[in-house]
Order: sequence, then C-alpha cells, then structure tokens
Amino acid sequence: MIDDIIRTQIRLPAALHEALEKAAQLNHHSLNQEMVIRLQASISAETNIVERLSAIEMQNQQIIALLNMQSAQKNN
Repeated sequence: MIDDIIRTQIRLPAALHEALEKAAQLNHHSLNQEMVIRLQASISAETNIVERLSAIEMQNQQIIALLNMQSAQKNN
C-alpha cells in the first residue's frame, strides 16, 4: 500500500496554507489528509462534469436527429 504513495513538495501562498491548516483542524485531519481529500474531490468533480457533458452532447445529437426526421417527414 505504501508503494503507491509519492512524496512531493509544493509551494503555497501563506493564506492558502493557513486556510488549509484551519480546515484540517476543524475536520480532525492532518494537513496532508486535508489536502489529499480536497484534491481527490476536485478531480472527482471534474470527471463528473466531463461525464455529464458527454451525456448532454449525446442527448443533443438525438434531439437533432429527431428534429431532422420530423422536418424530412413534413417535406414529403
């Protein structure tokens, strides 16, 4: 399990670091846990948006196809 953990260093603005520390304390997490949880949530949210946009695009294509069929029927 520890083999899939990568150590890294990041630079944060002081105000962001302070806000993360406060959030970690409120949530009873370490600073690292708080950052990992928030990063995972942002990636998950981004993935959900992409999936929803793909579904909307598919629905739009189906609607266009139906409208084209209706238009062709009216013209016949």
